[in-house]
Formats: sequence, C-alpha cells, structure tokens
Amino acid sequence: MEYFSQILNAISAILPQMVVVGICLYYLLKKFSIDGVLLSLGAFFSLLITIFYVVVLPYLFESEIMDISSESYTIFLAIVNVISFFASVLFAVGLVLLVNKVLKAKSTTF
Repeated sequence: MEYFSQILNAISAILPQMVVVGICLYYLLKKFSIDGVLLSLGAFFSLLITIFYVVVLPYLFESEIMDISSESYTIFLAIVNVISFFASVLFAVGLVLLVNKVLKAKSTTF
C-alpha cells in the first residue's frame, strides 16, 4: 500500500508541472519569441527539479546511496536549490514579458 501512495504522490506532484510545460511549449511553437523561450525553459527546469525531489531523491535514500546526514547531501541540495531559483526566475521573467506584450497589444486596439 505504501508503494501505491508513493506513486500517487509522484503523479500528483509531476502532472501539474507537465501540464505547464505542455502549455509553454504549445505557446512557443505557435509564436516563437523570447517570452515563450523563457517560459518553456523555466517550466522545463522546474519539472526536472520536481522529478528529482519526488522520484530520484527518495530512490537515493532507499538504496542508501545518499545519507541525509552527510555533507555531500547538503551541497547537493544547495546546487539543486540554486538551479530551481534560476528556473523560477526564467519563468517569472518570461511571464512578465508575456503580460507586457498582451497589455501593450490590448492598449493599441482601443
């Protein structure tokens, strides 16, 4: 039963990220622009980080490859958190550029 709950937890965490990546890629394919690239890159790296936290990290602990009390674990998580920060910044900048583009387009139509 525990295995089933782990799979359900992984799906519930990864599925929304996959939807966001899909939407960003759809936008990028329809209208190739810098905001679409930033949104897609940010969403993709966020998906990779989510997969890491939900799938890879528990596997490393269960197989005893990594110990939570080790210094390498702390350094490893710091690196992952920095990557996550930059992914969020990429997505946020892309979103701001997209909002500005939409608002600018609406203001010229009135």
